[in-house]
Amino acid sequence: MTQVLLNETERAEAKGLIKKAVVAGIFEKSHLDKLDKYSDVELISYSISYVNRIPMRAKI
Repeated sequence: MTQVLLNETERAEAKGLIKKAVVAGIFEKSHLDKLDKYSDVELISYSISYVNRIPMRAKI
């Protein structure tokens, strides 16, 4: 059974981040082919990965 963690808006936002990651060259284009098949957990995981890999303007 698939666990539902995201509502439609959140799911669309996560997919948007993955699309940005592909455009930025962080993820491979093949992610776009699977985008509508990803579970909520996968969408969250890939979104976190993208955010972690984008260059930060401020040093932490």
